Amino acid sequence: MRKRTMYVADLEARIQRLPAKKAEDRESKKALLRWLKVNPRRRKGSDWWNRIQLPDAMLWLGTAAGETRERLRVAREAAEREWYIATRARIVRKYVPWEVLAEMLFGRGAK
Repeated sequence: MRKRTMYVADLEARIQRLPAKKAEDRESKKALLRWLKVNPRRRKGSDWWNRIQLPDAMLWLGTAAGETRERLRVAREAAEREWYIATRARIVRKYVPWEVLAEMLFGRGAK
């Protein structure tokens, strides 16, 4: 089976539907949606994920998508040891790679 490519437009629609009950979750969701708005609709979701620099919002997205608490706890602890935001975001991507996130958000066959 060929994998379907996910684009910014697909990702934006999916994030819009994710629950964000706490104030900090709502802020993370808004931050991610702002990052998505400045990207072309046909840009690959993987390109966006590999460039975003919002580690806390990225961790929220992993949580909302269904990533395990243990993996996210390890990612958060590893990221918090770093000073630079870009390095922190890179560490989150190491623990929650796009392939895993896309599968959680869009199901099997997504890339």
